[in-house]
Amino acid sequence: MAKTIIAPSTLPCPLTEMTDYLRVLGQAGAEWLHCDIMDGKFVKNKTFDDITLSLITKKTKMFIDVHLMVEQPHLLFQRYIRAGAQSISIHYEAYNSKLELIEVLKSMRALNIKAGLAIKPKTTIKEVSMFLPFIDVLLVMSVEPGAGGQPFILETLTKIMEAKKVRAEKGLNYIIEVDGGINADNARSVIGAGADALVCGSALYKAEDKTKYVSLLKGE
Repeated sequence: MAKTIIAPSTLPCPLTEMTDYLRVLGQAGAEWLHCDIMDGKFVKNKTFDDITLSLITKKTKMFIDVHLMVEQPHLLFQRYIRAGAQSISIHYEAYNSKLELIEVLKSMRALNIKAGLAIKPKTTIKEVSMFLPFIDVLLVMSVEPGAGGQPFILETLTKIMEAKKVRAEKGLNYIIEVDGGINADNARSVIGAGADALVCGSALYKAEDKTKYVSLLKGE
């Protein structure tokens, strides 16, 4: 069985502390850095942009996993690739046109990054089934996107299991990444349901021993 990927979120860490946090995360054994990009329109809050991301990527060797919670991500994703993104997840809910969304996913793949599709808690796997052959990452939100510190929505476990089942039935190989309310108490259940990558924000940021906490998240 493949090892679980731990993807600490940038969301709870102030930018003034980011350099030190990245150093600690690298030493703790986290594989991905999950960069939450919010535009204040698609979601209420606003975080940093591609210019700040380019500074962050210079300070870590972790895989750069960008989550674009923005309107019209097709106008922005190339900026984030230039800034160092290696995987970019865009929201299904940001598009009315199915064909346009497929074209954006194809465009990202053509630029040699992982193309990700993020879905909100109320979006079902059935709704996005036609897009699954065009993605490398399915980012399943286990809280409403836009703010950190929210509790994990238990119904997400069923959605993760369904995503795993569909992946096997269709012979696909996308990574199932889960984001929102992940901590050492529920990580084992999330992994057991079929998650390959866990995004962890507040719980890891607040943990005194980051190395120990990463191990707990992996179930080691």
